Amino acid sequence: IINGPGTCMPIAFWTFVGRMLGICEGKIIFCESFCRVNSLSLTGKLLLKFRMVDLFLVHWQELMNTMKKNYADTEHVKFVLLDSFITHDDDSNQVL
Repeated sequence: IINGPGTCMPIAFWTFVGRMLGICEGKIIFCESFCRVNSLSLTGKLLLKFRMVDLFLVHWQELMNTMKKNYADTEHVKFVLLDSFITHDDDSNQVL
């Protein structure tokens, strides 16, 4: 499991290479940063472009909608929307 910072790219790369060489059978699960609401991070874009990731987790419905529209041709990866731990009360604007 890796997340947003670019420092995870070497880990993803070597896991990907290991899978291609038959050295390891690991799956790469990428969890996009919580602060990415409307667009992907550079790391997320690179992982999708080079087909390194098996499961892509996002926190926001807006980002999920953008991904379905812009990355519809990425059949090699599964996108999952995580349930938010933040809930909103209909009667107020306070975050619980």
